[in-house]
This record gives sequence, structure tokens and C-alpha cells, in this order.
Amino acid sequence: MRGANETAMSVEQRAAFDEFLRAAAKHYGERLHGLYLVGSHARGNADECSDVDVVLLLADGAWSFWREKEAMNDYAYDALVNTELFIQSWPITESQWAGLAPTMLDRTLATMKRDARRLSLAS
Repeated sequence: MRGANETAMSVEQRAAFDEFLRAAAKHYGERLHGLYLVGSHARGNADECSDVDVVLLLADGAWSFWREKEAMNDYAYDALVNTELFIQSWPITESQWAGLAPTMLDRTLATMKRDARRLSLAS
């Protein structure tokens, strides 16, 4: 993974986070239009107890925020158990990210967008 705070994650945690990103990319395929690191890791003020917040920018469509979040929690579970890294995923549609559609995250979306650092998968 490129773009994460290098000091707040151990080598093992970075590897687990990379694996989470690859699993999300495989799970969503063409529906995944972007991955963004947000929150304290994006701002550079995370510590060893900070969770890792990731926006999963998804194509607009008929899907449930909670079902998508639950699916990603299954992938994040291994990172938590194996490395104590808590990954918090935030599935957002392109329209919501662009401010064209309402979301229950409207209050936090502006902060997420301000802090967002686009991620690319490690090769």
C-alpha cells in the first residue's frame, strides 16, 4: 500500500493492510473506483492504537452500506486477529463522494474528503 503513515504501523500491520486492500479490490472488481486513506493515518497523527479508516469508493448502484461494511469486516478480521490492526471500512458511492447524493455520513464526509489520501495497491 502506498500513502499510509509509515510510523504508526508495524511491518506486519502494513502487510496485513495491503492484504486487506487486495481482498477489497478482488471482492469489488470493476465496482471499486478508488481507495482512500482517511482519518488519523491520512493526517499523519496516528499512533499504535489508532484504527485505520479506508473509504471504498464504489460505483453507484443498488447496494446496502451495512452489507458492504459487513463484507469488508470479514476481510479486516484477519488483520485484527493477526496484527491487532483495526481496519474501519467506509463504503461510499461516487455520487455521495461528489456531493450529488445524500448519505448518512454527510457530517463526516467533508472531513474524510479533506484528509483523503488516494491509495494504490502495492505491486
